[in-house]
Amino acid sequence: MNAARVLVLAVMVVASVVVYLLMRHPGLRRPQFQGGRAFSVSVSLACAVGLFVVFATLTWLLQE
Repeated sequence: MNAARVLVLAVMVVASVVVYLLMRHPGLRRPQFQGGRAFSVSVSLACAVGLFVVFATLTWLLQE
């Protein structure tokens, strides 16, 4: 596993965690989007895992 792949994996993990936190905790969102209610744990987790799977698939498909 080369350095580029490790960097992409790190970005994927951070992006997934950020998506989960933004969906679950409305206070972390930008002011104009803070009025909405929090998504459920299952929906937030599903979106975070879905994002991770999409990026992992793209990384796997683009490997040399």
